[in-house]
Amino acid sequence: GAILGDEGSGYWIGLQAVKALIRAAEGRERKTELSITVLEGLGLYSLEMLPSLVYTRSLGRKEIASLVPIVIKTAEQGDAIAEEIINAAVSELIMLVNAVQQVLDFKASEVAVSGGLFSNPWLTALFSQRLEESCGSVLVEPSYPAVFGAAIYGARQTGLKLSFA
Repeated sequence: GAILGDEGSGYWIGLQAVKALIRAAEGRERKTELSITVLEGLGLYSLEMLPSLVYTRSLGRKEIASLVPIVIKTAEQGDAIAEEIINAAVSELIMLVNAVQQVLDFKASEVAVSGGLFSNPWLTALFSQRLEESCGSVLVEPSYPAVFGAAIYGARQTGLKLSFA
């Protein structure tokens, strides 16, 4: 989850963008188009407004995650900082795939993913390319919605025997 992990998620991407905005404002990182688009995405006209947004709890997980389309679009347009954030997110997700394969002791030739991040064709193509390079796996469309896996897992946890024809 967001407190102990969640690297590569939409929230994580948005949070990295906010952190990049702060670093740029402090002069620790160069200002790029991402700084402008993140401020606009948060509905702010200056960085000085950010602390009140954070400390009044108006800037929560949902609002931070809502920055993802802005970060992706800015990365697609060649913004170096946005590209770094997206590349880092994809790397985290690839590490997750590798970790799952190691835990399961199973090398998947095909991997299906779901979630809002993968509704973006550019990010999905980047992930697919890196998946093939790193894992030798091909990205495929899920056969079923993700909730099916959760339901099957829950049923098995209760001892229910399932069979699939």
